[in-house]
Amino acid sequence: MRFLLTGLSLLSLAVLGRQSWEKYKGEAVKDSALIRFYAFEGLTAETRQIPSLGTEKHPLLLDEGVMPEVVPGRFPGKTAIRLDEHSLKAKRFELDDQVFTAQMWIKINGVGTHRGNGGATNGTLMAIGVGYWDGLRITTSLPSIVPNLELGRPRGINSFGVSARAALMQGHWQHVAVSWDGKKLRCYINGKLTGQADYDTAYTDPGDAKFVIGFNGHGVGSTNFDVDQVVVHKRCLSAGEIAIWTLGELDCSPELVKSLDVIQEDGLRKEAEAAEAKISALMDDRNVSATLKTWLVCQFASASKLLERLDPTSLAANETPDFLMNLALGNILARLRYDKNLRLSREILEALLRQNLSSEDRCLVQARLMVFDFQDGNKDRAQVRLDEILGTKEISQETHYELANVLRGEKLYREARSIYAKILNDPDSPRQLRGLASLASAQTYLLSGDYESARRGFESVDGLGEAILPHHRLEARECAAESVRLSQGKPARDPEANRWRPAVPVIPALSVHVSPKGDDATGVGSKEKPLRTIQAGLDKVRQLRKDSPNQVSALVLGGGTYFMENTIVLDKEDGGTENAPFSIMAAPGEKPVLCGGFVLKGFDKVTDAKVLERVSQEAASKLVVCDLASAPIELKPEELPRAELFSQHVPLEPARWPNSGFVMTGQPFRDEDGKTTSFMHQEDQLEKWQASSDIWLNGYWTFLWASDTVKVKGVDLESKTIFLGWQPMYGVTQDRPYFAFNFLEAIDRPGEWFLDRIERKLYLYPEAGTDLSRLELSALKKPFFVLNDVNWVTIHGLVFDLSQATAMEINRGNQVRISGNTFSRLARLALKADDMTNSTFYGNDFHTLGAGGMRIFGGNRKTLEAGNNNIENNWVRDFSRLDRTYTPAILLGGCGNRLAHNLFHDSPHHAIRLEGNDHIVEYNDVHSVVYEADDQSGIDMWWNPSYQGNVMRYNFWHHIGSGHTIAGQSGIRLDDAICHVLMYSNIFFCAADGHFGAIQIHGGKDNVADNNLFVACQAALSFSTWGDDRWNSIFTDREDLKHRLYKEVNIDQPPYSTKYPWLKDLKLNNGRNFAWRNLLIRCNEVALRRGKMHEFLDTIDSKDAKAFLVGDTLESMDQAFSQQHWKQFTQISALRPIPFEEIGLYEDPNRASKPTVAEMRAITPNYKGTRK
Repeated sequence: MRFLLTGLSLLSLAVLGRQSWEKYKGEAVKDSALIRFYAFEGLTAETRQIPSLGTEKHPLLLDEGVMPEVVPGRFPGKTAIRLDEHSLKAKRFELDDQVFTAQMWIKINGVGTHRGNGGATNGTLMAIGVGYWDGLRITTSLPSIVPNLELGRPRGINSFGVSARAALMQGHWQHVAVSWDGKKLRCYINGKLTGQADYDTAYTDPGDAKFVIGFNGHGVGSTNFDVDQVVVHKRCLSAGEIAIWTLGELDCSPELVKSLDVIQEDGLRKEAEAAEAKISALMDDRNVSATLKTWLVCQFASASKLLERLDPTSLAANETPDFLMNLALGNILARLRYDKNLRLSREILEALLRQNLSSEDRCLVQARLMVFDFQDGNKDRAQVRLDEILGTKEISQETHYELANVLRGEKLYREARSIYAKILNDPDSPRQLRGLASLASAQTYLLSGDYESARRGFESVDGLGEAILPHHRLEARECAAESVRLSQGKPARDPEANRWRPAVPVIPALSVHVSPKGDDATGVGSKEKPLRTIQAGLDKVRQLRKDSPNQVSALVLGGGTYFMENTIVLDKEDGGTENAPFSIMAAPGEKPVLCGGFVLKGFDKVTDAKVLERVSQEAASKLVVCDLASAPIELKPEELPRAELFSQHVPLEPARWPNSGFVMTGQPFRDEDGKTTSFMHQEDQLEKWQASSDIWLNGYWTFLWASDTVKVKGVDLESKTIFLGWQPMYGVTQDRPYFAFNFLEAIDRPGEWFLDRIERKLYLYPEAGTDLSRLELSALKKPFFVLNDVNWVTIHGLVFDLSQATAMEINRGNQVRISGNTFSRLARLALKADDMTNSTFYGNDFHTLGAGGMRIFGGNRKTLEAGNNNIENNWVRDFSRLDRTYTPAILLGGCGNRLAHNLFHDSPHHAIRLEGNDHIVEYNDVHSVVYEADDQSGIDMWWNPSYQGNVMRYNFWHHIGSGHTIAGQSGIRLDDAICHVLMYSNIFFCAADGHFGAIQIHGGKDNVADNNLFVACQAALSFSTWGDDRWNSIFTDREDLKHRLYKEVNIDQPPYSTKYPWLKDLKLNNGRNFAWRNLLIRCNEVALRRGKMHEFLDTIDSKDAKAFLVGDTLESMDQAFSQQHWKQFTQISALRPIPFEEIGLYEDPNRASKPTVAEMRAITPNYKGTRK
């Protein structure tokens, strides 16, 4: 079409020509901080250089023997240079004060000659040095064309970068700017602030490196682009200054620049109302140029309805300069596609039609005008427009679908259904579009209150069979049932339909009772004369069952504390049958506690001078000690310290330095084996460490997604070097966070303690009011229960508490039920269950865990036989406290299991790890996780394309974020080649940070995001698509992947080839993923790093400040996501309301507790993500 959104591809210079350009240069060089100004004029074969008009006169020099092509610049009469495999170089500018601004006018022409690592189609635009290990670089890649600024850091550390988070358009002049003030990195596209990140680390000097424009190597390829102007300032320009430099209006008043600063900040934060108010004031200011007004409206139109303020006469051909037309009209079309609530005047729409539009855009505008015709009662004119649209051969069925949604939005249901039917009856329509159109058609009957017709409509959708996608058929069946309920005057949904409640256990006739008050010698196992120990009770049950093998049996535990020293083991013969199951259960109304720790006795004030001199004076005056010489605890200094001290059930802080947070590693050193087993300490603390021999360090030693705990072998005061007992996982990298713990010298605040495992003494600096007679220490290093190859066994209503080990291990089980139990104060994984089938894990509470909650594997991946295990209504909180990464609330593996109605929250890392096939993850509430790590999510899948058939639906992912910007944090992360996952009807709220959207897909294909709600997320989706070379290499070069695809299973043979027939095309369509009918509310962007292989359909990107608005109270979250907010959006889209009220825990007598709303919804203070 004649106009495109070029983002100021021609500024006022293009209109005023050479005279304006010379004036602009004259104003520019008045700035004493302008050190480089390259205008790319006057280049000849003789001069072979581009002079600098700035204070530093270092010219850009051509590569030897190369004369780049001189091309037309961005306005008539100006010249530019085309670069690709070669570059321009000059003496670098200094960054000793860590402050600069760089600006470029460029035109991206296409992929360059050189490829980056892995065949990537990326390229360098500007650089000093490597840009990864030192210096800086501005890069981009095709087809996304999103600029990125990176600052290099010493070898062994990733570079730190910030993305512009907005794409350039190929083939048009555009302005790119970056800045750093020593604290923040910022990126600008066409004068608009689009991305920023905090960064205050010292700049890594690149030595003798040059200042480079164009190809620079070092793992990055080349981009074919034209460069018209390069400007460098030795100061950080403000956001308002960047805008006026882009517009060439350098004579703007300081007051106007300040206003632009504020508007830019509001725009970055997506504070739409604030930005709109300020822009509206400038629109009424006669002293503001028309160029600037257009720039404001067009750059910030996505944050408001400012486009509606455009004067229709300004869109008339030949009355407005082309670049303004491009901006205004391009933005209108962009917003019309995504903001279906945007209401433009008839005059603006008719002005659009007078332009040379593409067929798709013309139909889009005609559809909006058709609505006006119907509203005016001009049905004939409306029919003419409709016929024109339907008769346009060049438009896609997707455009027909969007047209039908426009009609539906105006309650023109009959007309909408006629278009939906056209799509359905077209044999060339893809399955997903056919399914959406048929669902949308049936929905129109619901909207009009015709429930019987709706039922028939949805049943006909279900009858389409393989012509549509399976989950659309399931939706149709569910909606047909909802239509029936509505016709009966009932609520549409029955929450009980998706709640799998087990029966409440009943004490059978054959039962043995135990109690802490019982007696193994005199008790008989009756309620009146119970036995004392669980082992004695189990032995009694075994004896009774020999005589009555076909009776239901139970071991009933009375309330009280059972101090455990040994593991209770159930073997195959202890299991039951379908007609005679066996249970270990709590007596009704009582709470039996299996305890693996003990109460400390005999605290004394410390008088040992050698001990007191090792702690601060304040701590010395309060320090107490407990002698554990005869205590029932095994202490091995070579083991990771896992004993924990509790006061009133609250864990006390082991002595650590620093008291909170982390310090950063210094330079690492390699030993004779090449391993990094030592590093330089950057703080003045080592002299305090010499007397301790049991110091441990916990840190994110190389990657912010992997922590490890290692023992200190020794320290060298002179060189400030820490020597480790072994190399951490992934080695040691400089400037990575860690902390030290478990040494006496670190005790410096109330509540800290240290266990001297050599002398067997526990030291404590007690908080005021601490009852020293009630302090508990975890001791047990073996499981409470181990179940081996058991069937029909129930464990119900027990408390597993205060242990250094996993509480329960199940090694193969069928029809096992673990329900209503509490797993608390455990240093390791709470529950481990392998090779499980047809089992239930229901209503359990897990909290205060050193590692994860559950590890459950069931089903056979090789044969695809389902495990049919159900993990439901469990509450896991405050986990990964000691082992801080890869210890989720649940690791679910195998095939064909269900994870439903659980609540997982408060962890530094992810909540769910999913491995295997055909799992259903539904109705779960996940929040306050990934508050410390990076490159993680609420749920994580990793590195196996044979994981197929997994479904994540009806989940609530919220308040997920750590503030890290090296990678990002998300609600769902499909990492490294995960494919064919269905993400349906999830809600994401404040669940996207760093460089991730709420759904992050890294290297996978054919994943589907359908009917999801995204609220206050920086982006709904993000993609990190692999190049074709990298994708194809996993089938040929990666032995680990080949093993997973063809040895662990075989994707080319049944049952994989028959159940997942699409696997035959796994190598094709790299990076193809789908996003249909998703609703975005107050999100910054629809998608980050969106590429040509990503299909979007029926997306609503609303900036409505009141829709789904969460207030300040915990209850407001329930109100915000209730059904009343959906109506305005289901009217204009095939969206299906998401049943928020059914998500998460529900009350049941089998549950271990009844949490309050405050307990379930409270957001951790550790959450560091974006708050909205």
